[in-house]
Amino acid sequence: MLKRSLLADINKVFDPLGFISPVLAKGKIFVQQLSLLKLGWDTRLPKELQNNSFYGELSALEALRIPRRLMYSHEHIELHRFSHVSQEAYGTCVYVKTTDDHGQVTVLLYMPKSRVAPTKQTTIARLELRGAVLLMEIIVDVVDELKRMDIQVNQSSVMLRTDSTIVLAWMRTIKVLCCEQSHSILDHSVQSRWKHVPTNQNSADIISR
Repeated sequence: MLKRSLLADINKVFDPLGFISPVLAKGKIFVQQLSLLKLGWDTRLPKELQNNSFYGELSALEALRIPRRLMYSHEHIELHRFSHVSQEAYGTCVYVKTTDDHGQVTVLLYMPKSRVAPTKQTTIARLELRGAVLLMEIIVDVVDELKRMDIQVNQSSVMLRTDSTIVLAWMRTIKVLCCEQSHSILDHSVQSRWKHVPTNQNSADIISR
């Protein structure tokens, strides 16, 4: 396996909605690790590096089926958003909860996204803040998309969750060192809508692991 072929295999995957973010994130992290080793693009990878789990998971995606359903303007809509980071990546996911006129509740994963953490050393707390900013960018896109479908989302129906108590504290105090990112978050959300979620209940955890 060559470094060039690995990157080509990653770029071949078309995933505009981010549903296979956990798998693609592993591949991107692998490429980042290879770059740190200063390997040439056409250098054959050492055997110990060729056993990466990325290719096994990539092959398994052929059997993946993602259920989707239509949403209607008369349904009550709630958006539940989660953010999580690790030292290698950070990710977010948005769930849509709908309740129809008969009280039937449906919850579906609407849009997950992931980013690889920068190689420049930084703290987990700052990565968590980046994850929160990414979450707000995604949710703005989701709300705009729903509006185009004539589906309105009230701000009171938007729930934001992170397992980072530091990020929650920063947003309340707007520390000088992180005020720019904090304001980016608060510009698109109501501070009181942000809540803490335990890590083992955080749906975005799988994206950044």
